[in-house]
Amino acid sequence: MDLFRSERFQTTSEFEKVRSVLQSYLGSGESADYQLAGQLADIFDQYLVYRPQWIDAWQEGKLLGLGEDEVWQAQLWRYLDDGNQSAPHRVALWEKAAIVFG
Repeated sequence: MDLFRSERFQTTSEFEKVRSVLQSYLGSGESADYQLAGQLADIFDQYLVYRPQWIDAWQEGKLLGLGEDEVWQAQLWRYLDDGNQSAPHRVALWEKAAIVFG
């Protein structure tokens, strides 16, 4: 949620595509950013489980040609997983386990 309220999100060209896609939703009410954050968390959690190759590609700065929504979703994912998290996400954990136990 902090992202949607941040100056960086509101003003930088880095998030122009994300803003253009999400702005009408974010402007729909006081709790819209909270609801949107929950929905995006659910979507990204599903990607981590069912589409880990998407997450890997996005982290490497690649796009897979999945459609116009992929651009802003990949940008948003890279922001959320910028290396400053306290714990790795599922795909990173699975990759580490594969190396250790593989």
